[in-house]
Amino acid sequence: MNGYQAATSGFLTQSVSAALQMPEKTHACTLPQFTAEAARLIPHSQLMATIQKKKLYREVIERLNAQAPNIPPLGKAEWIEEPPAYLHYFFSGTDIYIYEWDGEDTMYGTCIPDHDLDMAYAGLFSLSNIKSNMFVELDYYFTGQTIAA
Repeated sequence: MNGYQAATSGFLTQSVSAALQMPEKTHACTLPQFTAEAARLIPHSQLMATIQKKKLYREVIERLNAQAPNIPPLGKAEWIEEPPAYLHYFFSGTDIYIYEWDGEDTMYGTCIPDHDLDMAYAGLFSLSNIKSNMFVELDYYFTGQTIAA
């Protein structure tokens, strides 16, 4: 962790926590809040933008809240020939599909760099490492499917 990351780490954690807990009402209906588990999956800048526009992202928030606890733990999908991907991260032509998650920082999935299937590899990924790239986004509209699909 560099000095900037160390200095801002506490602030970012506090700002995300505060934003997650802010009750918001619109026309007598309460807007959905991210669960801590779902929020942990989303890169910081994307999370902040989503929280600021909760009304637009109501369905996304509800879907991610329901989906996050259903991502299989590590080791569950390794014997399935074509396991379904539950999450899709993308940036600069690179796609990362996640099949399993330990609920903390370790994920198992497939990375396809620069849309080149010949260069694709499967393995363990660090969620914090994925989110540390400021260009990475979680695909809010990805529905669980196999990579072959």
